Amino acid sequence: MIHGISSNARKTFGAPNLFGAPHPEGMYQFFINRGYQPGKDLFWYSYPTLKPIPVSARRLKREIEKVIQTAGVAEVNLLTFSLGGIIGKYYVISPLFQNEVRKLVMIAPPFLGSRWADWFKIPLSRSAEDFLFEGDGRALSPQVLSFENPFLQKLAHAPFPDNVETTIIAMKAVPNPRLRLVQEPFRWLTDWTGEGDLVVPIESSRINVDHYYELTEELSLKAFHRFLPYHRRIQELAFEALQ
Repeated sequence: MIHGISSNARKTFGAPNLFGAPHPEGMYQFFINRGYQPGKDLFWYSYPTLKPIPVSARRLKREIEKVIQTAGVAEVNLLTFSLGGIIGKYYVISPLFQNEVRKLVMIAPPFLGSRWADWFKIPLSRSAEDFLFEGDGRALSPQVLSFENPFLQKLAHAPFPDNVETTIIAMKAVPNPRLRLVQEPFRWLTDWTGEGDLVVPIESSRINVDHYYELTEELSLKAFHRFLPYHRRIQELAFEALQ
C-alpha cells in the first residue's frame, strides 16, 4: 500500500501505528476482513512524500525488495493512492523495474496534476536523479504535481510494461441539486479544480490502463479526494482488481 502526498499509511489506508489498531473503516482493515494477513500478504509503508519522484521510486524499490524477502515471493501487487500512483507508474517504466510487480492499482492518480499544487510551480532542473524525462530530477513532488506539468503529461502517455496489469479507480463528485446554497460555491470550486474529487480532475485519471472505473456520486466526505480510500465501493473495486 502506497499513500499520497503529505500523508502516511495510517491516514490514507487506516493502517495501525504504535498507539492504535487499524481504523475499522479503512482500506487496511477491509483487506484483513477479506482474508489478507499483515506481514504475510499485506504490507504498507510510509515515506517522505515531498521528495523528488525518482528518489521516492528508489525508496519504493527497497521496500519491494524487503516484502519479497519477507513473504518469499517473486512478485508483488501495488495498491496506490494519489501521488502513490505517480510513483508506482514511474517505477514500473524506469530502469529500476525488474518484473517484480504483477498488478498496479491506482486510486485517483493525478496524471494532469492538481490546481492545488500550482502554488509550488517553479522552473524545474535536470540532474543525475533523472531516469526518464527532462525536468523531474531535483524537483520536489508538489512542484511536479502542478496542473498540466510537462513531466506528468509525458508520464501519462508512456506505455506500461506488457506484463503489469493496471487498474485505475477515480471519483467524480457532483452537488445535490436540492441544496441550492451548495451549488454555486461548488460550481466555482469545480471550475477551478476541474470536475473530479475536488483535488484531482477526473481527466487526470483517464489514462490508458487495462481496467478503468469511474464512480459518480453526490458530494460528501467520502467523495472527496482525501477520503476515497475509506469509500466502501472503492475498497471493493480495489480488492477485486488485486485478485
